[in-house]
This record gives sequence, structure tokens and C-alpha cells, in this order.
Amino acid sequence: MSDLSSFYKPMKVILYILLIGLPVLVKAQDLSGLGGRTPLTITGTIGTHNTFYHSSNPYQFRSPLTNTLFANLNFDVYGMQIPLSFHFSNESRDFSHPFARFGMSPRYRNLQVHLGYRNMNFSQFTYSSLSFLGAGVDYQYRLLRVAVFTGSLNQSSEYGHGELTPARPNMYHRPAYGIKLGVGNARNYFDLILFNARDDTLSISPMAGENLLPKENLVAGTSFRLALGQRVSISSDLAASAYNDNMRSSGIEIRDVSWTDDYFTPRFGSVLRFAGDIRANISLGRTNSILHYRLIQPEFNSLGTTHLASNIQQIGMQFNTTLFRNTVSTSFGMHYQEDNVTKTQLYTTTGLVMLLNATARVSERVTISGSYNGFDQQQHDGTLAVNDSIRINRLMHNFSLTPAYTFVDDRNRSHSLTASINGNINKNQNALIADPSETNTFSSNAAYTLGLTDLNMNLTGSLGYISSSSNAYSYHSANIGLGAGKRFLEDESLNIQLNVNLTYGEVNDLSRNLSIMTGIASGYTYKQNHTANFRFSFNNIRNQHLDGLYSMHGLDTTVSIGYTYRFSPVTAGRGDRGAGGSNGNTMPSP
Repeated sequence: MSDLSSFYKPMKVILYILLIGLPVLVKAQDLSGLGGRTPLTITGTIGTHNTFYHSSNPYQFRSPLTNTLFANLNFDVYGMQIPLSFHFSNESRDFSHPFARFGMSPRYRNLQVHLGYRNMNFSQFTYSSLSFLGAGVDYQYRLLRVAVFTGSLNQSSEYGHGELTPARPNMYHRPAYGIKLGVGNARNYFDLILFNARDDTLSISPMAGENLLPKENLVAGTSFRLALGQRVSISSDLAASAYNDNMRSSGIEIRDVSWTDDYFTPRFGSVLRFAGDIRANISLGRTNSILHYRLIQPEFNSLGTTHLASNIQQIGMQFNTTLFRNTVSTSFGMHYQEDNVTKTQLYTTTGLVMLLNATARVSERVTISGSYNGFDQQQHDGTLAVNDSIRINRLMHNFSLTPAYTFVDDRNRSHSLTASINGNINKNQNALIADPSETNTFSSNAAYTLGLTDLNMNLTGSLGYISSSSNAYSYHSANIGLGAGKRFLEDESLNIQLNVNLTYGEVNDLSRNLSIMTGIASGYTYKQNHTANFRFSFNNIRNQHLDGLYSMHGLDTTVSIGYTYRFSPVTAGRGDRGAGGSNGNTMPSP
């Protein structure tokens, strides 16, 4: 059982501060210029997207009907920006749980308020861009920086009782709040951060939570940036996290510190861990350099971030520059990582990553891009010596080369020819291990597009080949694609695109599959405000074992219809006075 009354106290305090402090913050803004502003301007889009899907496969996992309504609007009220978003969808795995979200983040000068489903960013180790349902504020007054939020990171849900893996995951209601106080500006700042979250074990039934562990977390951190002139800056994030992944564990009484129960209850299994990084950015002429170091202790967690890889330390550098009068841009990076930070693991694993990218503009018609990514993984002694028969010694290479040739001929027809060659080599270098994951994959593709300007039409063709092999299998496939598109009407507001793709593949010279996919897509725009789109695709799949063990035939059909209305800047409330002296309203013509 969980009593969150004490946990909610600071959340209520934050909410009261928001309610009482907002009018004060608004009053502190300079409102002298409002008289000359337009009272209301509306921009943004609203629309709907609907998809019907049918498959002859009886084990389809896709919803047969998906309906979505959305709105992304911005209201400018006397210069105060009020972004508003709404999303509703009936898509779910069992087709019975609609999904809807609504949120707005009005802004005026240095003050921004977040209401509904929103996200904020404090630092990478404390609270970083997870959506919450609640309220928050970002405010900066001269050198004072303040950001607070209170709300729920998860809403309680029950989709299965007593199941280890229900169709959708059960979740506890997870209330949370965060505070960031700092001084400085965008170039130089220092922030103190507090984040607190705790699952409500009473928010779902005991049966639904039987295999679900309730969690609690308290994180304190700092974040700073220091600019040394115009060319060098140093930044860092640090955090300490008290984390408990099972609130059902027995609590630990610590004399004279019972006040911490309002924020975090020490229990058997609770851990206190640290994380931090430091980065240096250096800009010299056309060259930009980044040096960084990161350390995250084992079992470091924050419920305010997406999953962080723990028990690692990293050091790396990256350089970006342009050469030969900006005709060649290059980047080079090297990053080293190792685990076993506390030297208590049986073994230590290290990894070295090398990155190289380059793009060259050979002429007005020819460009060439290439990239290489290499990864060397090694295993070393920890508290035990590594046996050579199980030692990890792996080397991976990824490379790509992409030339492109484009020009316009004397008949005003555009030609575009592109090609790509890609490779992936995953090599186990320990001869004592037979590794089935050792694979070699190569692919190539060539595409040509002809643009017929006079006919408002384009034609495309493509060829592709993939080969992949390992100790356990070999796979080869080839595909050919054809497409045609044309714009109709005087204003070219109607566009229709046709595509056909044929793919043939073989696995271990025993199984053959053939896929034929056809599709048509169209879009129509009326007076730049109304856009309707339609898409139809049909996929015919045949898979046959050459020894007659099986033969499968599948048909997939997808139909999508959508509509979007785009607001031209809509102004209302103050217009030019007409002969009758009434206020004018500017609205888009339907």
C-alpha cells in the first residue's frame, strides 16, 4: 500500500506558486507596446488521417481501421504566443482504447507556460523531454532562470491481470515534479535541478500490479555552460540519483532524517548513484572541434529520462571542417568506451568507434558522398581472467559511397542519376569461437529520374540488389521499381503518382519469395489552405519452399484518405475602419 499524501505536498506547493506567481510574472513584463499590436493572429493546421488495412494473413497485427484527428495551432494574442496541439487516434493493438492528447504552451517574451501534455528539458541526467500531463513554467528575468513543472509522467492503465506480457503494458500512475533554478543566459549559465517521481501503487488493482514493480526516484543535479570568448565554450551536467525499483521492499529507518520520506523512502535495494559529463567546443576558422568525457555509475537511473546506458565511461573527440574553398566538407570522430566502472565485474568490455564522413562537390553536376564507421570490441580481465575460448574480439565495418549526377538539357528536361554502394562486415576475430552472428551484407542501388518540365511530369526507374551471408544462412534479393508522376490543372494543384515495385529473393537456395507492390497516391490543394490526399497500395506476396515443404500466398491492401486545413495568418479584432466604422476581420476565403 502507498500513501502519497506527503509526496503530493511539494507538488501542491509548486501548483500554488504557479497560480499565484503567474500574474506577478505577467505584470513584470513590459506591456507598453501592446497598443500597436494586432489583438489576435491564428496560424497552424488542423486535419484528419484515416487508413483502412486488409490482409489475407490471419495473424495480422495491424489495426484494420485507423482514424486520427490532429491540430497544431498558434494563437498570437497581443504578441503573446499560445501554441496549442491536439491529437486523437483510435489506433491500439486491441482496437478498443482511443488515444488522445491536448496541450498548449503560451509564450510572451521571457515567460512561457505549459499546460496539458507538454515536455520540458532540465538536463540529460535529471529530467529530459519526457511528456507530462500537468502544468509548468519557463521564465527568465535578466540573469534569473526559473523552470518548474508538476504533473503525471504516466497515467494508470490496466490491460491484463496476472499476465507476464499482456497485450499492452500495465502502468502505475506516476506523479512527478521538477524545479530548475539558475543564473545566466544562453551563453553562460549555472543551474541547480531537483526532480522527484513516485509510482502510486493504489492506482491499479492488485491483480494488475502483481508482476509490476512500483518505482520511486529523487534526482539532484547541476548544469552549467561557460563561454570563453567567441571560439571556446565548456559545458557540463552532473547528477546524483536515489533510486528504488521496488517500493514493496521494506523501508529502512535512519535516525534524524525521517523528513526525507516526503521525497524518497530508503528501502532495502535502494541505490545512490552518480553521473556526469563535460564537453569542450572549440571553433577555429572553418574547423569545429568537440571534446567530451562521460561517466555513469552502475545502476544509475532517472525516471525523468529515457533509458541511459549505465556502468560506462566514455571519452571522445569530433572534428568538422571544409576544404578546397568549401567544395569538400568532412567530419572525423573517435570515441572510446569501457564498462566495469567500479572494477567489480567479472570482465571488462571496451569499444573503440571511428567515424569518417565526406561530401565533395566535384562540379556543378557531380557530387560524391562517402562514410565509414568502424567498431572494435574487446574483452579484458576483471575480477577474473578471461578464458580465451569465450573472449569477445569483434571488428565491425560499415561503409557507403553515393555519387550523384544532375543536369538540365537544352530542352529544359532535368536528369538525375544517383547510385549507392553500402557494406556491413561483422567479423569475429576469435578463432576459438564459432559465432553465428558473424555476417557480411552488401547492397547496391541505382536510380534515374527524368523531369519533363513542359508536361509537368516526372518518370523514375530504379534497380537494387542485396546480398547477406553468415555461418547459418545466405540471402539474396533483387528489385526493380518504376514510377510516374504528373501535376494537373492550371495552378498544378492536383498531383498524381503511380509506382510499381517487383522484388525477388532467395534464402539458402531453398526458399524463394516474390513480392509485387503497386500504389497510387494523389494530392489536391485548393487556394493554398485546403489539402486532400489519397493513397492506395496493393501488395501480392508469394513464398515457396523449393522442396515443397510449404507454399504461402498473401495479399495486403491499404487505403488512406486525409485532409489538412492550413490557416493563413488570420487576424481579428483590429482592422481598418470602413465607411461604417466597424472593425474588420481578415479570414481566409473558404
